[in-house]
Amino acid sequence: MKGTVVKGGYKALTSNHALKNKIVERIIALLSSLYAFGFTKPIANEEYWSTSITWMLKKIGVEIEIDWRDFDIFVLIVRLENGKMPNGYYVSGGQPCRYHLQKVISDRRWNVDRESLAKISPGKRGKRQSGKNSEDMMIDRFCVYKEVIDSCIEKLVEEEEMIFGELKLD
Repeated sequence: MKGTVVKGGYKALTSNHALKNKIVERIIALLSSLYAFGFTKPIANEEYWSTSITWMLKKIGVEIEIDWRDFDIFVLIVRLENGKMPNGYYVSGGQPCRYHLQKVISDRRWNVDRESLAKISPGKRGKRQSGKNSEDMMIDRFCVYKEVIDSCIEKLVEEEEMIFGELKLD
């Protein structure tokens, strides 16, 4: 079954709540395996131009950020503050509080599927074609991220307390 092609660019998508909800619900369903690793049920926060979905452990969270303007998806690892989301976006209390998953994998030298990792790394993606922005495209992009998440989730949980203590600041 084909997904909806979004005609009219981000303005059409940002106002299409039914389609946004469908994409969010699909991503949540695809990551239901996180519960087996001790993650909480997801918390979704919607803004006009983006939606974030966060699953938390004690010290860190996995955050999926869906950018409706750019038809893009990012996975971030978040340093929790007393079990809650931090106040800042990349920095909170003078300390880093979010890293892109690719940085964590690189800095921790985790062995993951390199082909999938290359597909989600900045500058490695093919150029988007105008008029090809669709629900399917966003889910396909997320599925590549899911492959990477699945290949490193055990390490992420094992090293939860070290993730932000040992990463290099660039």
